[in-house]
Amino acid sequence: MRFPFLLIALSSAGVAFSQTAPPPAFEMADVHVSPRTNNPTARGGTVRAGQYELRTATMLDLISAAYNMNPANIAGGPSWIENDRFDIVAKVPAGTTPESIRPMLRALLADRFHLVVHNDNKSMDAYVLTAGKHPLLKQSEGAGPGGCEPQPSDNTPA
Repeated sequence: MRFPFLLIALSSAGVAFSQTAPPPAFEMADVHVSPRTNNPTARGGTVRAGQYELRTATMLDLISAAYNMNPANIAGGPSWIENDRFDIVAKVPAGTTPESIRPMLRALLADRFHLVVHNDNKSMDAYVLTAGKHPLLKQSEGAGPGGCEPQPSDNTPA
């Protein structure tokens, strides 16, 4: 099965691009390591009052937001890509739409982290759950509420 994925590389070397027009960019941006928190979940990612904020985001979260990709389809990168968390607070130009944030975020990641990406389609291993030749599943009678009910185990008090 072929899946689109984004191969990433973060390096300390600068990358030079020959472009005719500069990419869209934030007017100013502050990127710093997030303080430790008991709830390490990415928050924000919206524009309010001329400011874009994304807090406690891993590099995987940032790349996913910048390229509008499922994190499961992003491969490569250093070991800290899913662990270290960052806060981004940036001033956006007047008239910035949510759709125009992505190229600005891409430019910021390339500038501050020297992010290099490669779009590709490759075969990836995946697991598939099948019923087999003689499944032992029975059709529901349709009576009663749907869903799963937890069952107490032998060592769990009822």
